[in-house]
Amino acid sequence: METNADARTALGEATLNVGIALAMLKRRAEALTSLRNSVMILEKALAADPKQVGINWDLTMAHTWSASLESDLTLAMEDYQKALAIDLKLAGVDSESSVVPENEAEVREQMGNFFLKNGKPASAAENYRRAVAIAEPIAASHEDEQEVRYSLAGAYFGLGKLSVAEAERNTHSPVKQAERWTEARSWFQKSVDTWRRVRKPASISPSGFACGDPAEAARELALCESALAQLRTR
Repeated sequence: METNADARTALGEATLNVGIALAMLKRRAEALTSLRNSVMILEKALAADPKQVGINWDLTMAHTWSASLESDLTLAMEDYQKALAIDLKLAGVDSESSVVPENEAEVREQMGNFFLKNGKPASAAENYRRAVAIAEPIAASHEDEQEVRYSLAGAYFGLGKLSVAEAERNTHSPVKQAERWTEARSWFQKSVDTWRRVRKPASISPSGFACGDPAEAARELALCESALAQLRTR
């Protein structure tokens, strides 16, 4: 028999899904409203059933999506910190599972994307590298694990974009440019290789996070090759 808590959880999940769909349609204001509403509903559901792990996962997703749409850096960071706090809490409950660190890797990759978009390369690099440090060992030890490869491919791609930005700034030093373009090529190659290990890549990861595009990673890799070829002809 369905309880009020069950109904509230179902409503929170449905509201979250609507918010994600609106975000994918680029309807930012509506998406943010729906996501904020889902947080309020899910928090009430969690208060009624604190041991419900599924609600915690939904809240992590709601906070992360909300942060990605926020124009206010402070509010976005509050959401990301709440998402990471949930991961920390769940890690204390089940320290043996790889699911919790996988989730943290996805949140870290999303944070990297947010900082990259908002012109904070040092913070972006820190979060991408933390995502890689978490995801690489899991991917290496779980050959058939799909979900972790989404965040890994995305973090590699983000690091590549940061290297490209550095290469484009070093316009008066061909040597430094070549170093940065080579570095970028390496990151994009890793992203492409990781995407190849993902079966039927989607625009949203299996756990519900926004993710990158393997075709875009391949295009960026080709651009790096072109830039390096041009430098060699100088």
